[in-house]
Amino acid sequence: MVDRLSRFVLLGSGRSHPSRHHDDAREHRSPQSSGRPIRAGWQWFPVFRQLREPRNTQTAVHITQSGAGRADTEAMGPSESSDSSGLTGPSDEPIVVPDDARELERDLEAWRREQRWQRRRRRLERWLLIDWLRRRRLIVPVAVFALVVFAIATTIIGVLVPGGTRPSPPPIALALASPQAPVGHVGGLLPDALLVSTSGPTGTRDLRPGVFAIVPGRCQCTVALERLVNAAAINRLTVFLVGGAGERTWLLSTAQRLGPTVVPVVDPAGVLTGEYRASPLTVIAVHADGVIAKIIPDFTAATTLGPTLATLRQPGSSAAQAGG
Repeated sequence: MVDRLSRFVLLGSGRSHPSRHHDDAREHRSPQSSGRPIRAGWQWFPVFRQLREPRNTQTAVHITQSGAGRADTEAMGPSESSDSSGLTGPSDEPIVVPDDARELERDLEAWRREQRWQRRRRRLERWLLIDWLRRRRLIVPVAVFALVVFAIATTIIGVLVPGGTRPSPPPIALALASPQAPVGHVGGLLPDALLVSTSGPTGTRDLRPGVFAIVPGRCQCTVALERLVNAAAINRLTVFLVGGAGERTWLLSTAQRLGPTVVPVVDPAGVLTGEYRASPLTVIAVHADGVIAKIIPDFTAATTLGPTLATLRQPGSSAAQAGG
């Protein structure tokens, strides 16, 4: 009650209440006296402050129409441009606005290519962990470690597989032997006859080492011939398919069907076919020096000839002397 009466007296005398005076002084206190600026209500929100506060610099651009599409700039205040450090500063470069926006397509396409290339590069670096290694400074140690592992691996492979990629040496041509065994028998030479192949005439004693398959006319021995050809191919030997003069067509077709390691030859004089022909098939294995290793008059698919074929690249005369 006393407070109300005192306030009424003060109002009547033209003076304000002390507390009211204190509040008014606090509201009208200058920023310099309090040390804090007085802001309006909208200034407390950054978004509204950015919209309401005026910019410090203004730039007016006057575009003059010309054939080259150039534009002149007149700045009322310093224009700002960003540098490599992200800061802004004055820029004196003119702004060029073309007459047709399509003139900027090349620059736009180049910028898009550069952006695509940067995206691919970043994707590759993430996949190869290059960025992760670069941040931890591990690129050089990892590269050195990879080179050491590669050198060790190549050394081990070279030691364990010394002849893995070396070509096989060509067969050494041996001189024709002079055995004591009779001609045409095991340990002797083949009968000297002239055979005709697709490459021309040749002698029987020049086809060595090899396997001679002497067949009767159009024999039903395809399975046996296939087994013989497979066994000879394992030992890198050629099979000479021998027949009479009237069997040339059948020899060519059969040799083509059996494979490239089969050579059809015709015995026009009938020397081999007359002496060794038997039913169903006669096989003669010849050493590299011309000595006969084995004669099988009735060769079938069940006949085993592998151990004999493995020794045909060696001279047969020394083997015959050791056996005798």
